[in-house]
Amino acid sequence: MRTRVLLLFLIVPLYAISLKPLWSFQTGALVSGIAPGEKYLGVSSWDGCLYFLDLSGKMYEKICLGSDVEDVDYLNGTFAAITLEGKLVFVNETTLKVYRELNAGPEFSFVVKLLPNGTLVCLEGCKYLDKEGNVQWVSHLGHVAKKPAYAFGYLYVPTWDGYLYIVKDGKVLNKISYLERVWEVSSCGKELAVSTDSAVYLYNLTDPIKPSLEWKVDGFEEAWSVSFSKDCSMLAIADACSKLVTIVDSNGQVLLKKGFDEGASTIYFKGNLLILGSSIGRVVAFELSPK
Repeated sequence: MRTRVLLLFLIVPLYAISLKPLWSFQTGALVSGIAPGEKYLGVSSWDGCLYFLDLSGKMYEKICLGSDVEDVDYLNGTFAAITLEGKLVFVNETTLKVYRELNAGPEFSFVVKLLPNGTLVCLEGCKYLDKEGNVQWVSHLGHVAKKPAYAFGYLYVPTWDGYLYIVKDGKVLNKISYLERVWEVSSCGKELAVSTDSAVYLYNLTDPIKPSLEWKVDGFEEAWSVSFSKDCSMLAIADACSKLVTIVDSNGQVLLKKGFDEGASTIYFKGNLLILGSSIGRVVAFELSPK
């Protein structure tokens, strides 16, 4: 399939959708992660705390963990968070209480990803723990700054040395080179989105070990975070350096570009809401609607 390259600065700003601000919530420092659960949003902050908000922005619980909370994730009724010192905690969504705490170690203290049978923690490579907290494997892949994706039994791990590693059971099966930092990876159905400093790539995962590039959007400065809408029809991109939020459709066509003065450190879709975390500690929710 021929790859399409789309230049953002050539798009005429006649956008098909709009974002309506709904609410904001202030934490004490940079918002490092957002994890939408069934009922609550888990929010991690460098102020050392985890926050749990409902979809109207009301806080229901705050859990402080003693050092910067670097990331949060959610799966099947459980939130997990990792701190700068490597403390890994698990929170039940019903009670909003910590029910387990593990020591992941400072070398794996920046990213957490809940998987069906365990937990992945990453920084200088990744470590996989089973549900009892036992180490199943360690893979020294390089510096991992944002969340990997998991699809069809494979992990897609981004690293700052310019690679996307495709991993199964701790073994690297393939890697894709980008010649610049790779930030975040997100999957939806058979689609995989990869953000780097200057571009966002969309792949088809019909062959999950050898993803097929469908399109590439250029023109970013530091595309820190990417998130699919639930139906895979849209992809939201947060550029922390240019302070722009971009939404593209499944063909890579720009639906919206919006300035966000604070700089978005993380971005997530939740239903018809687009939720941003900022570098100055705010969580902002927008309603997405057609013009």
